[in-house]
Amino acid sequence: MDLTSIFCAIDDYCTQQKINWNGKILSPVAGKRNRKFQLSLSEVATIVVYFHLSHYREFKNFYLIEIKKNLKSEFPKAVSYNRFVELMPNALSVIASFLSNTCMGKCSGISFIDSTILNVPERYQKRECALKV
Repeated sequence: MDLTSIFCAIDDYCTQQKINWNGKILSPVAGKRNRKFQLSLSEVATIVVYFHLSHYREFKNFYLIEIKKNLKSEFPKAVSYNRFVELMPNALSVIASFLSNTCMGKCSGISFIDSTILNVPERYQKRECALKV
């Protein structure tokens, strides 16, 4: 999937569900700042989902290289890495709700888990005899 189609799917879902969330979202704690996000919640969720579809293993490298440099035109208001990490927990409920409602396949009536043993090649097995001192 490309970035635009991921964003459109998540943003459409957020727009559709915003009516349902309005009455159920907790009000902010008194005395605590409630800063507006520079990135929308759907943009934060899109970046997190796009990371899992990328070849990157570390989120920090993905964000600094891919989002801040390569995709700067798609995310012109991208915040710093530290601020984005602070925003990520806010997108967790959106991502979980989106994935469970739109990306799950329908059960055909029979579900099972395959528990077949997989053989590991010798080069990947730890050699216990080499560790003896």
